[in-house]
Amino acid sequence: MILQDNQVLSKLLGIPGLKINFISQDTNGDTIIRATSTLHGTKCHVCGEHICKPCASGPQIKLRHTPIWGNKTYIRITPLRYVCEHCANKSTTTQVVDWYEQKCSCTKKYEKHILLLLINSTIQDVSIKEDISYDVVEGILERNISSQISYNLYTYTTHRNNKEEIL
Repeated sequence: MILQDNQVLSKLLGIPGLKINFISQDTNGDTIIRATSTLHGTKCHVCGEHICKPCASGPQIKLRHTPIWGNKTYIRITPLRYVCEHCANKSTTTQVVDWYEQKCSCTKKYEKHILLLLINSTIQDVSIKEDISYDVVEGILERNISSQISYNLYTYTTHRNNKEEIL
């Protein structure tokens, strides 16, 4: 597919800073979007300084995204690697962007989609509906929903004679 307006497509995907290079459909009917990041630089994983000298490309990543036209959608991106001029060993760092977590198989927008599907459903139900593994759904749930209770967020009350008193 020839692309005319990358900004519109990027906005429709809900991912800022993304240049859409090519959109195709594989033999399974899944939508494959090949893209590159338009953001320049990243933070060095060793010293924390902002680095912007590209040196190579990292491995290609295939991320699940929200369905388009009722089809499973994947974004294929090859993140750039940058060399740090501040570190003595000239360490390299793969670009980190805010629309997906490193080492996760889906975008953050897809994670929100899954969380909405989990309302009044089980992990197994969502796993079947989205054709993803139980472990992937469980991982999304664990990353986004705290299993600990923050008691400091609550006000404790006692009830006496239908009147509420704050302790």
